[in-house]
Amino acid sequence: MAFQLTQQQRNFFDVFGYLKVPKLFSNESQLFQQLFDEIYQAERAIDWQHEAHYNKSRLIVFNFLEKHPALRQLITHENIQALFSPFLGENYTYMASEGNIFNGDTYWHSDIYGCHFKYRYMKALFYLD
Repeated sequence: MAFQLTQQQRNFFDVFGYLKVPKLFSNESQLFQQLFDEIYQAERAIDWQHEAHYNKSRLIVFNFLEKHPALRQLITHENIQALFSPFLGENYTYMASEGNIFNGDTYWHSDIYGCHFKYRYMKALFYLD
């Protein structure tokens, strides 16, 4: 059975702009870690620094989910649909993915640089550490 947001979770997201859902993909976590490691060994990561990460080095691989069929399935996974649809509607558009290795902390920041404010944007993060 797919995950379903509670009204309390919806309210929290509307007020604070984020939602933490621990263990939503606990059955897949070992596979995700294995694929993450494999992709980082096979791909050339970009060393990127940004003020949101205190200008510390961050390795990034763009189009990360697209690198493996098991990860690509996350785009339409029922749990992802259950998280995004209540806020974006049933016909939202997937835009992009990335895989990151951070070297240090980050502070909260918006990832909607250059986006049109007439649209609502959401981002899903998987913390593997």
